[in-house]
Amino acid sequence: MSAAEHIDHVPEIRRALTDIKRLCGALNLLDGAKRQPGGALSICCPSHGEKNPSCSVRIGPDGTVQVRCFGCEFRGDALHLVAVARGLDLTRQFKDVLREAANIAGLDFDDLGASTARTQYVPPKHAKADDRTYPLVSEVASLWQRCVPVTEQPDVAAWLESRGLDLDTIARLNLARALPDGLNLPEWAKHRGRSWDELRYRLIMPVWDEQCAMRSVRAGRVVVNEPGEDWPKRVPPSLRRAAGLLLANKAALAVFGHGAKADLLIVEGEPDFLTWACAVSADDRMVGVVGVGSGWWSRAFAAKVPRGTRVIVRTHQDAAGDRYAGEIGRTLVRRAKLFRPAQDGLGDENDRWRAGKLAAAYDADVAPLAVDSVDPESFQLGRLFAEYYWLGDEIKPGVFAVRCPGEMLHSGGARFDGRTTLSAPGGGKRARFECAHEACSGAYKRFDVIANCVARVAHTEGI
Repeated sequence: MSAAEHIDHVPEIRRALTDIKRLCGALNLLDGAKRQPGGALSICCPSHGEKNPSCSVRIGPDGTVQVRCFGCEFRGDALHLVAVARGLDLTRQFKDVLREAANIAGLDFDDLGASTARTQYVPPKHAKADDRTYPLVSEVASLWQRCVPVTEQPDVAAWLESRGLDLDTIARLNLARALPDGLNLPEWAKHRGRSWDELRYRLIMPVWDEQCAMRSVRAGRVVVNEPGEDWPKRVPPSLRRAAGLLLANKAALAVFGHGAKADLLIVEGEPDFLTWACAVSADDRMVGVVGVGSGWWSRAFAAKVPRGTRVIVRTHQDAAGDRYAGEIGRTLVRRAKLFRPAQDGLGDENDRWRAGKLAAAYDADVAPLAVDSVDPESFQLGRLFAEYYWLGDEIKPGVFAVRCPGEMLHSGGARFDGRTTLSAPGGGKRARFECAHEACSGAYKRFDVIANCVARVAHTEGI
């Protein structure tokens, strides 16, 4: 089938995605959503990440879904929304986006006759392709240079202290600066047509590309919304590209820039980034801290991570945080040693830090990250095997090589040879443990790995 015939299926899929609630629900975008007139929804934008919904999803004049965020100016159709929510590039991964959209719509993608040929998506007239660029480097540098240390702007200092953040360390490490009163701002330093100065977006944080160049900034609001206001807490430059840029401390830039040897700690959002960047600064080891949000992480960053790097993913333990962890894991599974805290339901780590309930070490209570499987059972399973040194190398996403709990049957303590495999549970499927040793043949080919395999490990270790 030709590329043109392949694109002909786009209208069919778009017409099948007109149930807004079903579409947003399938993409895990209903948390905090608000109903709007005419069956529309206002959702938390998956493009720039927020907690107050500012992204409108409605049916347009042509009878299909239209999306527009009034916070970051992300806009498009149902396929754009699917791409951003799933962390896919609509141009390079068009077929994957189309397949995901078809599945959500209840269509059989293969029955549509999808071609394996590379194709290019041609959006409808009302959904212009997002060809925005980052702000000019010179404008970003000029704004950053004219900002002052966070200790010198009272409202910024007060906001940071209210979040339990270390003012002096933030200023010393140059993690953020403050927008002074009356500064002449570039035309993109505004939100919904009003300047950052007017709206009190005064906390300025630099974001970096994979070449370790400061390409843009993010502005944080340092006052609480009044009743009836819905200003987002943090925003990117207006009508400028925001995806593909990360928050990073100096050690992280060294890792991405020239392959420095350091652990990499990946957290979610600006407050957690500042919290951990300050915390690890007192550590004897060099630790790169990276802040991510929706659409920030990319394969370009993953390619810069040196092989064998220890990566601890401390994104929030919710649907969005699990999605970010999955995206990071899938891009690093062949390169890095991945870890994440076991799910404990205790909430946002920055809030826990302030409450004194978070372990001081960035690498405390972590277990191997089971890629594509971020449910509690997987983490508990990985934690047990890691703690008792039974976990070997990951051989493919979600499948680990482990030491055979029944090795006394054939070698009595022989060196682990990686012939045992363990499929991590996930997606509602049962796990399976299989041992390839001849003496174990059939003995351990059974389901319910938590009850059987782990029980045998615990028995062998006397725990």
